[in-house]
Amino acid sequence: MAHRWLLALFLLALLTGLPLLILQPGERPLSLRLLHLALGLLPLLLFLPVLTRHGRSQGGPFRATGLWILLFGLVALLTGLPLFWFPAAPILQAAHLLAAALLLGSLLLHLLLYWGKIIG
Repeated sequence: MAHRWLLALFLLALLTGLPLLILQPGERPLSLRLLHLALGLLPLLLFLPVLTRHGRSQGGPFRATGLWILLFGLVALLTGLPLFWFPAAPILQAAHLLAAALLLGSLLLHLLLYWGKIIG
């Protein structure tokens, strides 16, 4: 059940990030940027114990993909925070998008492994 919430929160963060990508730096409302930050940070904080406990108990690919989720989440956070002060920095935007894509890819791989273990 926690996996579904994790995926849902990250997808909501993605959906709130898309308008930020389209709008010009001066047109991006602060409320949308704060919502995007909260929706991206909340799953990392809430599910950090779940991911680490699950990874330790399962081991193998579960542990590796759980650590990738945390690593790419941290990179997305560290590249996204400076965008509050430097919204037009294309290198930061590209790094943030790459980290977010790798984060979602790692999460989907983790879920496929998890669901495959349950079904198989």
